[in-house]
Amino acid sequence: MKISEIYSAVMLATLCSIANAEIKLENGDSFLSLLTIGARHDDNISQDPDSQPRDSSAITVVQPAFLFKAESSKVRLDGAYNLTHEAYEYDSKDDHTDHTLLLDSQFTFNSRNKATLSFDYTKEQGIRTSINRSTPNEEVGDRSRFIDLFSKYQLGADSGRAQFEASLGASELRYSNNLNTLSQNRLKERDMISRGGTFYVRVAPKTRLLLEVLRTDFDYKAAESQLNNDSTKYYAGLIWELTAKTTGHIRYGQENKIFDNSGIADISEPAWDINITWQPRSYSRLNIATGKGAAEGSARSDVVNTTNTSISWVHDWSYRLESTLSFSLINEEYEGKTFNGREDDTSTALAALTYTLNRSLEINASYSRKSRESNAAIEEFDSNIVELSLTFAI
Repeated sequence: MKISEIYSAVMLATLCSIANAEIKLENGDSFLSLLTIGARHDDNISQDPDSQPRDSSAITVVQPAFLFKAESSKVRLDGAYNLTHEAYEYDSKDDHTDHTLLLDSQFTFNSRNKATLSFDYTKEQGIRTSINRSTPNEEVGDRSRFIDLFSKYQLGADSGRAQFEASLGASELRYSNNLNTLSQNRLKERDMISRGGTFYVRVAPKTRLLLEVLRTDFDYKAAESQLNNDSTKYYAGLIWELTAKTTGHIRYGQENKIFDNSGIADISEPAWDINITWQPRSYSRLNIATGKGAAEGSARSDVVNTTNTSISWVHDWSYRLESTLSFSLINEEYEGKTFNGREDDTSTALAALTYTLNRSLEINASYSRKSRESNAAIEEFDSNIVELSLTFAI
């Protein structure tokens, strides 16, 4: 899409925008449609190392979204569909359209019995990295499909002294291209079955202790794959709302990853999930989060021990203007196969502004810098991304 086409689309969306963005249906349900049109510039779309020439590109983004909510005294239904089309000026082979569908239902049988059922469908195409561009057999980025079905049952009233939650989920990851080329996507395809149980005990009006066990079975579909494994996480922690200003949760424990193949070393490592939000004023909030776990491997590694840390500050300067500053750091330690011993540190810094012109139009501007340091020099890169977008409620 050229600049003139972007302008025409913006004008059309402006004419279609309405004063009341959310449509209230006769039965009290709600429907909302959004359209985001943006332009982005990435100075290193292939994530090439500093020692190689970098491919830069202007990128046009068109993103319609549809949200629906229906609620009664016993049932609440939420749905969202998002389509994202990106067109690259550098090479049309990078053009792609991603789809995301989210459905969530909550059932309240009585004050002591609740259930949740959710469905997630994502179909997307990744960017062409230096790996994809280095082989003539991979003309486009990896195309994948992810489907997830998740259910949870809660026994015990929210205000009671104790609650118990049981969860069960099933998901699958599939690829439609680059199956047997350098990316070896066929070896990444897998099914996953998850189940878990969490026991909560209230120790103060706004503080609960928890004990949790989460189990996930990974079943890789390629007959020659050696990565089938069972991952079990054991957590102890607490969830709190100490004051109106501070909320969060801490989970700390152990993850055991047992491989079916005795030739691959099992994993037993500390694991944690920490998320704290501090809101000293109604218009300003600070969030700090960190987590550690064992990510799945690939054709070149058995497992990736991953630690992520992030901090973000969101401030409302007025009822129209909001700013966001954030920084994240991901540490990845690779074990097994050809990547054994590799360690990456990937940092991302973001500065963004959102200006709400009216109930039907937001203007968003952002700058982000992503940088990876690695003990494998060929994996190091940095990129700078500038983006401007308009979001319309129509």
